[in-house]
Amino acid sequence: MMAEWQADGADAMWLMYAADYLLRTAGVRWAIDPVRLNYLVDEAGPVPTGALEDLDLVVMTHNHHDHVDAVLLTELARVEGIRWVVPHHMREIVDRCGIPKSRLIAPEPMKPVTIGPLRLTAFDGLHWEYPGRWGEGEPVAGIEATGYLAEWGERRLLVPGDTRTYDSGALPRFGPVNTVLAHVWLGRGAGLDPAPPRLGELCSFIASLRPSEKVCLGHLEEVSREPEDYWTREHADEVRRRLEQTLDGVAVEAPELWTRVSL
Repeated sequence: MMAEWQADGADAMWLMYAADYLLRTAGVRWAIDPVRLNYLVDEAGPVPTGALEDLDLVVMTHNHHDHVDAVLLTELARVEGIRWVVPHHMREIVDRCGIPKSRLIAPEPMKPVTIGPLRLTAFDGLHWEYPGRWGEGEPVAGIEATGYLAEWGERRLLVPGDTRTYDSGALPRFGPVNTVLAHVWLGRGAGLDPAPPRLGELCSFIASLRPSEKVCLGHLEEVSREPEDYWTREHADEVRRRLEQTLDGVAVEAPELWTRVSL
């Protein structure tokens, strides 16, 4: 994975872990929530990270353990060439990992940030779990989070991030995008349920984001989780079957870890 990512080539993405990404777009090498497998799973053994010094940019979404590898972030904070996009609700991470404020960008919702040919537009994510529609009543669980629209040239990639309330009406209207990175979550504690309660809601949510070419399903096979909160490739297959009935001509993939995905 590291060798492919370092090499010159077409726009592409790799999963470092279940929902943690390395990307190469228009020559910019960047990461979303970079996490090593061995940070969460001791048995995984050491992971070489020297190649990550080639990062131009690290983008963070929210402060959950499967998205914040504090050891790796502390190492990368010492690399002078890396810039950081870290939302205000993660400022504690900035201080704890020693990320220099001179290289820090604190994105404001719907105010684009440009890094070379890459433009990032942050927006408030939907990681709070409401019993009904977004903002109605008190959330039963969740955390503040940030999603991103990434644009380069004529390409558009939408990253809603971890989502717990599938209400696309609460998101900005970005119009059609080429690719959506969608994280599978089918209900609290429903990993062993033969009919997960949020399956239909997730599929409708993804379709409403208007991907024109591809949907990449992530948040799968997260081996640091308990079985009732573990989403499998069988779950992804059911999501794929439903989406293929709705999204004509759109490829729906569940990428393997460390495997190149074209963008």
